[in-house]
Amino acid sequence: MGTTFTKFLLLIYALSLTECIATHQVKPINYNQLYSSTFNSSYGFKATSNDGIDPQAIKYNEMGIQLWKQKSYIKAASYFRKSAEKQYSWGQYNLSLCYFHGRGEKKDVNEAVKWMYLAADQGNVDAQNHLGYLFENGIGVSKNYDKALKYYSHAAEKGHVEAQCSIGYIYQYGLGIEKDYKEALNWYQLAAKKGSASAQSFIGQLYHLGQGVPKNDTEALEWYQLAAKQSYTPVYSYIGDLYKDQSGEGNLEEALKWYKKSSQSGDARGMLKLGNVYRDGLSVPVNYKEALKWYKEAANRGEATAYAYIGALYEKGIDGKQDHAEALRWYQTASNKGSAVGQCYLGNCYFYGVGVEQDYNEAAKWYRLAADQGNLDAAYKLGMAYINGNGVDKSQPEALKWFLVAAGNTNPDADYQAYKIYYYDLTDTNNALKYLLNAVSKKHSEAVYELAEAYYLGLMGLEINTKKAKSLYEEAAATGNFLAKNALEVKSFNAAVH
Repeated sequence: MGTTFTKFLLLIYALSLTECIATHQVKPINYNQLYSSTFNSSYGFKATSNDGIDPQAIKYNEMGIQLWKQKSYIKAASYFRKSAEKQYSWGQYNLSLCYFHGRGEKKDVNEAVKWMYLAADQGNVDAQNHLGYLFENGIGVSKNYDKALKYYSHAAEKGHVEAQCSIGYIYQYGLGIEKDYKEALNWYQLAAKKGSASAQSFIGQLYHLGQGVPKNDTEALEWYQLAAKQSYTPVYSYIGDLYKDQSGEGNLEEALKWYKKSSQSGDARGMLKLGNVYRDGLSVPVNYKEALKWYKEAANRGEATAYAYIGALYEKGIDGKQDHAEALRWYQTASNKGSAVGQCYLGNCYFYGVGVEQDYNEAAKWYRLAADQGNLDAAYKLGMAYINGNGVDKSQPEALKWFLVAAGNTNPDADYQAYKIYYYDLTDTNNALKYLLNAVSKKHSEAVYELAEAYYLGLMGLEINTKKAKSLYEEAAATGNFLAKNALEVKSFNAAVH
């Protein structure tokens, strides 16, 4: 499953086009390239063992492959069928692919799955790997992560590199199981040792994000470059991300170089990222029209989030004039294509009544769909909906649940709201202090004021420290916090530090 790459943490807009976070996952497989990897390799000639197999069945399969290479698809399919009917697993597998793609046979997913099962039951590793993919994505079968892992494991135990990589992916993203980054790393390393560029890319991602290993951008870049040396084009945009996230002269230019290289290879994610460069003016002048061009290129290649970004440009005003109706249309398209970012933006439209009649129920619905996909901005907004009873019944436990999903990342408001519930409602001072400090570390003005109060009064287990309190009041006041300004005027800071 090694021809596309995971998408993670894309940033963009709230109502005022501030950045929000969403996680977009793409399986490490290009389903449309299965034919080339099958028929242009020796897979079709191999069986686990030829013992007990009719030599004619093997010959039929070989003839089918030769005809396939000549683009005689109908004749090829007829030979695959002859091989399959003689119980040869590679003939069954290749016939299944004919039905999946509608070449040589009329496209029929049910028939394809039938032959795939027959091949997998005989121990065909490619069929087992492919069945794992079908169950993971609900193609021709009901989505079932347990069965996906089962079939991937059958293939992985026999050394199937793509299956090993897919198991790593399941553990990394917690598909049907608890996330386990270390287990994911173990499986990726197995595949990477055999030269899997996809696995090398995923390992680089773990190091870049600090998942299961200490965050180490140098190590991440080394793994990314191993994949890039194999001309693994999906990794190019991730190398761009790594440079973009680093401080230092020349890094934005290096990021731009890799985003351009990714876009030139036809990678939709690279086009999306290049659009972001022009939208945000990273090492180039802000140019919404150029951003729009690359977003549309990405959208034409199936990148659902690009539709949401296009809508955000119309929301902000490409030529200085906002077009809410056009923005809404793009958000709806993105949402219907499953984009969590689009669903979050559409929720914003309904919540604030932008381009559509205000409807809290509809807003909550779209926030939930986005939050269920891991969109952290939507998770925070869903938490606020439960606090205020907007479109849902008020529920403190539900609010806290969603604030905790969003907390600990780039949104300090989620940490602050979690703090308030723990401290004022649950009187859990340990957790209250934990999330308050998280919010303070992200310069949340109200959180800084609350921590100043805690030091001044000796709350949440903190010893009184008027010097520290004054410093925090000053920090909050500098951001315009009225309560902090008032505290500096009326409180005494001459008391001894305890």
